[in-house]
Amino acid sequence: MFAPVFATLSASAEVAQLLGSGADMRLYPIEADQGTPVPYAVITQIGGPTENQLSGGSATDRYLIQIDSYAKTLTEARAVAGALRAAVQDFADVDSVGRESRSAKTRHYSYQFDIEWLIAN
Repeated sequence: MFAPVFATLSASAEVAQLLGSGADMRLYPIEADQGTPVPYAVITQIGGPTENQLSGGSATDRYLIQIDSYAKTLTEARAVAGALRAAVQDFADVDSVGRESRSAKTRHYSYQFDIEWLIAN
């Protein structure tokens, strides 16, 4: 099982406006290729404890997912992150927000946040 993060984000008009749509959407699993035009976003599953029960198997899987937006400016990285957050927050809990950085190599800014998505088995 996997959380439907890509499908959810791809369905957002606001995300599509910022990152493109369809096969041209700049939304990548784990990492983007070097030289990918900004803005873009990267989705990484960073954990996933199950909700175990005393009897039977797990009724729910919990997916911990990190979402990073990258852009030429911090303002743009924040705007992309805002669109991504708005697209998922009706389906997943936002656990942490506001980790910002700038790549020494590319000089691109990033904004990172984590979500927790519960999927019933």
